[in-house]
Amino acid sequence: MSTPARPADQGDRMSDLEKSFRDMSSTDNVFLFVPNLIGYARIFLALLSFWFMPTNYVVAAWCYILSGAAIPLGYNQLDTNTNIPL
Repeated sequence: MSTPARPADQGDRMSDLEKSFRDMSSTDNVFLFVPNLIGYARIFLALLSFWFMPTNYVVAAWCYILSGAAIPLGYNQLDTNTNIPL
């Protein structure tokens, strides 16, 4: 991983904030992986569909359908043997 060029007047001095940012950006954050983000969206859509069920069944149905298999289908996240969303 290459680091960006630093201006010559700053030399090797780095603030604590910059050091912590560089340390944080060099590690992988498992919560931001694409399959996890898809899972968060599916959970959010399922909860949103339950919220809308008493008042707006059309929105609730679309949120529920999207939380089921539509998102994994779009990102090729299906089990190849059974076509069940992972």
